[in-house]
Amino acid sequence: MVQMRHVRRDGGRRALRVAVMSFLVQVIVGSNDTDTCDENSALSTKRISDSRRRRPQHQITRLSQRDFQNGTYRIKESGRYILMEDIHFGPRPDNDYWPEPQDPNYPASQFYLGFFAGITVEADNVEIDLNGHTLAQHKEFYLLQRFWNAIELANRVFVDNEGVSSLNFQEGDKEQFQSGRVPAMRGARKVHIHDGTLGLSSHSGIHGNNASQVYIENVIVRDWEVSGIHLNGCRRCTVKGCEVGPTSSQVPARATFSNARFLELYTSRLKSTTLLQHCTAHHCTAVP
Repeated sequence: MVQMRHVRRDGGRRALRVAVMSFLVQVIVGSNDTDTCDENSALSTKRISDSRRRRPQHQITRLSQRDFQNGTYRIKESGRYILMEDIHFGPRPDNDYWPEPQDPNYPASQFYLGFFAGITVEADNVEIDLNGHTLAQHKEFYLLQRFWNAIELANRVFVDNEGVSSLNFQEGDKEQFQSGRVPAMRGARKVHIHDGTLGLSSHSGIHGNNASQVYIENVIVRDWEVSGIHLNGCRRCTVKGCEVGPTSSQVPARATFSNARFLELYTSRLKSTTLLQHCTAHHCTAVP
C-alpha cells in the first residue's frame, strides 16, 4: 500500500512538501517492507544520479562469453561489471550442464539445483552494466535447467526453510562432497542494473531475497516463464524505465521432466559416493 503522512494544519509548507514527496516515492515491491520502490517519478532519477556521484570508484570487470563457460559468474567483490557481448548461458555441456559436486566454486549447498543463475551478486556496491547486450539461457540449457534466473541478488536462491525443502540446505549444515559449513543466505546491498536485455529464462529475469537499495533502470526483461522482476522482502528498490514482457510462449517440458533430471543427478552422486566409500574401506583402486 502507499502511505502518506498526516499533516496538521499548523505544520507549515515544509511539512506538506515532505508528505507529498513521501507519497510520490513510496511503493512496495517486497513482501515484508513498506520502503520505496518507485517507477516513474522524477525523484527516482535524482536519487539514482545522487547515488552515482556518491559511489566510490571500483575496479571495472569486462565480461564476455568465456567468463560463463564454467558456470554461474559469482560477483564477490564490489565493482562495475560490463557485458561486452551477448551472453547465451549454457555451461558445462560436457557434464550434462551440471556443476561438479567437488568444485569449490559451486558447492552443493548453494548449487543443489544446478546453475540456477547466470550472475549472482554476493557483494555490496555492485554495478551491472548490460551495455546494450542480452543475457539469456542457451536454448538447450533452457530445456534442461528448469530453474534459472538471469541475475540473482544473493549468494543462495532460497532463504532457510523455504524453497525445495527436501533439498534446501540450512545455515550451519555440513557441506556435502566438500569440507566446511553452509553459509548464511545474504541479500546484496547497493546494486545498480541498467541498460540492456535479460532474455530467455525458465524462471525470472531478476530474482532476490532480502536485498536492499537496488536500482534497476532501462532494462528489458522478456521471455521469462515465472516472473520478470521478483524481489522478496527487499527494501528501497527503484525500478525505472523498464519494459517487462512478453513472457515466454514456449512449453518445452512437463514438471516431471525436471523431477527426473534431479532424480538422475542425485542417484548418480549417491552411487559415486557409495563406490568411493567402498574403495576407501577396502583400499581398492578400481571397482570390479
